[in-house]
Amino acid sequence: MSRTPFAVQESIIESARLTPRPADARPAGARPPTLARVAAGALALSTALVAVTGCSGDEAGGTTVARQATTAAAPSVIAASDTPYRATPGSTAGSVTGSVRVAGDLPADTTVRPTMDQRVCGASFVDRTIVRSGTGLGNVVVWLVDARAGKPLPLRRRFTIDNVRCRLEPRVQAVVAGGTLNVTSSDALYHRTRAERFGTGELLGRWEHNDFGEVVPDDRVLRAPGLVELRSDVHPWTRAFIAVFDHPYFAVTASNGGFSLADVPPGSYTLAAWHERLGRIEQRVTVTAGSATPTTLTFGETPVGADGGAPTPAAATRAER
Repeated sequence: MSRTPFAVQESIIESARLTPRPADARPAGARPPTLARVAAGALALSTALVAVTGCSGDEAGGTTVARQATTAAAPSVIAASDTPYRATPGSTAGSVTGSVRVAGDLPADTTVRPTMDQRVCGASFVDRTIVRSGTGLGNVVVWLVDARAGKPLPLRRRFTIDNVRCRLEPRVQAVVAGGTLNVTSSDALYHRTRAERFGTGELLGRWEHNDFGEVVPDDRVLRAPGLVELRSDVHPWTRAFIAVFDHPYFAVTASNGGFSLADVPPGSYTLAAWHERLGRIEQRVTVTAGSATPTTLTFGETPVGADGGAPTPAAATRAER
């Protein structure tokens, strides 16, 4: 099955509709279909299983909106450093606090109309990629690119991604490398989730769930720094992102765009921000001992897609201090 990057969301294709499976298609208490049966059925139909329509789109004639395939590999969003991170003895540190904003209007999120598993997935829902409060932008990963020394790494080493109503929650999270990912399901439904290295498509892991409450731990997918994209082999609209770091100076913005990076050693750093639809922006910040460095990063008006690269000149960052 070919991979369809999330960057392009509005290419029109014709596809046949799949008759929704009745809720009582299996006897009570029966187990969901085996992998072999799914492979012979749902997986063989590829992405034609879902009718994905723009909020203002027209469904007449069975038209659907699909993500256009591309052969261009995205550059690395989060690159591993050649210099190992080291925890240094406590000293007077500063912090970086601020917000991520977006200028102007953004295209509406996509409305998904599943044509299978509607009893769990629902008949229609909005695939929320834009979380904002005013000009503040949520679900943005923010980090210090060149932080190679400072406070100890976080103690937390166990993280969770959950299948909830045929979507993955949380949509975006940031974690420290070397932890265990618990892949869980809150759906009484068959799921097959895979993790890929964002930009290259390198397969990092794949997990199956057959029923509600199942947990599959994996200690491989978070081994190295980088951006991990999670997808579904059964429900093609499903995706989530995990940013993996080998240092402690990272955060995910709140819905109002706010973030804070504490206990940063004094010095000059590159502060980067990444959003799944808007790509990556960055600016230089200077941290002084005993004080907070206020910073605002602003994405431009034109989204460039989740290709990991810097915005085009028309969508360039307006960085404010």
